[in-house]
Formats: sequence, C-alpha cells, structure tokens
Amino acid sequence: VVSLALALDTLGEEKVFSAVGMAALADPFNSIMRLEMDAPHRPHNPLINSGAIMVLSLLPWREGAEKFKAVQEMAARLMGKKSAEIDTAVYLSEKETGNRNRALAWFLKSVGNLEGDVEEILDVYFRQCSLTANCEDLAVLGATLAADGKNPLTGEQAAPPGVARIVRTIMATCGMYDGSGEFAVSVGIPAKSGVGGGIAAAVPGRMGVGAWGPSLDKRGNSVAGLAMMKQLSEELGLRIY
Repeated sequence: VVSLALALDTLGEEKVFSAVGMAALADPFNSIMRLEMDAPHRPHNPLINSGAIMVLSLLPWREGAEKFKAVQEMAARLMGKKSAEIDTAVYLSEKETGNRNRALAWFLKSVGNLEGDVEEILDVYFRQCSLTANCEDLAVLGATLAADGKNPLTGEQAAPPGVARIVRTIMATCGMYDGSGEFAVSVGIPAKSGVGGGIAAAVPGRMGVGAWGPSLDKRGNSVAGLAMMKQLSEELGLRIY
C-alpha cells in the first residue's frame, strides 16, 4: 500500500498500471506460475509479491537507499509518525529466506519487464516488508486513506485524494490476496493484509481499522483479524457495498 501510494503520487496512474495490472488473483500471493503463464508476464496487481517488487522498481530514485528512504517517509506520513523504522531481525530473515521473491524478480527481469539491479530492488523490498507498525499505526494508515489522503492526527495531506481513492479501490479488490472476494462479501470494506498478521482497513469518510493476529489462514490472512473485522463491520454497519 505504501509503495503503491508513493508510485502513484510520483509517477502517475498511467505509468504504474502499464507495468502492473489491477486484477484480483485466484492464486497465492507469491505464485510464480500465473506470472509465467499469462503474457505479457506482468504482475496481476500491485499488492501481491511480484507486483510490489515491480512497483518498487518503478520508483524514480536511482539508488536503493534513496528508494527506501522515500518509502519510509511515505509510510511515516500515512501513519502520522515522525519516522518509520525497520525490524532488523525480520529484515535479515527476509533477506536470507526470500528465495521465492528472488525467483519472481529474476523472472520479471528475464522477460524484460523489470529494470534496474535486481538484488538492489529486492533489498528495498525486504526492508519495506520489515517496517514496523502496531494496530494504532495500521488504523491511522487506514483512516488517512479513508479521508482521501489527509492524516487525521497530523492534518497533513499525506497523499493526493486521487491517489487515496485508487489505493482504496485496489485494496478492496486485491488487498486480501486470493481471499479478497470472500472478504468483500463477508466484511465489505477496503483492506490490506500482510503475512506478519496485520490488517489495515479504510472505511471511506468514516474511519480506519487496524488489527493484528499472528495465526494465519492458508491464504496468508490473520485468522483473528478476519474474525474481528467481520464482527466490527456487522456491529457498526461498515459495509460500503
């Protein structure tokens, strides 16, 4: 979500979605099979692993350190924090074990869709995946997107309204991996999950919601987070469709 907002803000919708699609995917978030089978071999959406890697590669900063600094700054603005820090242990683990992500990136490189130094882009990706956030941070991020990019804590316009609208839409269609359709029916609000167990949701014009639970279902979504989101949506009438 953070790098997508940054890419849309700096590059524009046309540039971003010429490199990644907008389609929900029925395959796992780290699938290489669908990427290989479907020409022109571009990621189906920016919220699966291959899509996130592609989006980071598009960012206009030349050096990896500059790219990640821009990502950190956008994350901090969206969450209303002075800075967004990484968990070094998680970063080192991601870097050591991220062979599927390396396969995705090198495949994109092999078909000419990914420009730049693959290992440098992956390093930025691993760092982004290691950014720390608690439930409040996730809720504020969601609330910022729900308020068309204006952070409710700081009053800062963290992202343009048009960017926030696009990000919310992609969250609604693709944010819960291959469980996005079921989530849309059972909960009915834009949300993005992560395999760290976090979920950030944006209820347009109303609120943001943050959840965290380490136990994941087979799709990589937090079991407790899903249950809480469903109950909250029902009790507060949060569905947008």
